[in-house]
Amino acid sequence: MLYAPGDFPEHVSVTAYVDGMRHGSVTNAELLQSVVRDTLEDVIPTTLSQAVTPQQVTQLVDQAIASVHEGIANRMLSVDLSAIHPDFRDFKTEFPLADGATVANFLDRLWAIMRDHVRPYTYGTHWVLIDRKSNHIFRDVGSTWARTHFGQPEDNRPLKEIGFRVDMDLAVLPLRHSA
Repeated sequence: MLYAPGDFPEHVSVTAYVDGMRHGSVTNAELLQSVVRDTLEDVIPTTLSQAVTPQQVTQLVDQAIASVHEGIANRMLSVDLSAIHPDFRDFKTEFPLADGATVANFLDRLWAIMRDHVRPYTYGTHWVLIDRKSNHIFRDVGSTWARTHFGQPEDNRPLKEIGFRVDMDLAVLPLRHSA
């Protein structure tokens, strides 16, 4: 899905928009490169020493495609958004957990999906992520946390470094506020 700079709130500069789009593309490209490399390393060696018929080529391509699909599925974070709004009932979104994926990029992309129901820059104050398998709430992440603890405007730590894993059962958890 593509967004024009004018689709973002006024406080998001064109430079920040372009930077965000660029980082997202790099992360997806890194993920794809990793999956393709792993796939080729698994599939190609078994066929290099043989003469291959057209049927075998088709079979090899099908095997490679299946391996790529499995490789991508095994590198995705799945997030349940149903607690945010009825519009998201039974809705999960997925994000690539590539080596360079950062907290800032992940939360920005997540917010872009929920933007009609969640104000920007409210992670940690109005909503958080929880791993429902362990009941671990990711409180020590996000731009507000990064400003307070690092003096940085964004949390650019790698997701893997702070404990995000593809086997988690992640969900957005709204924080209740008293009136």
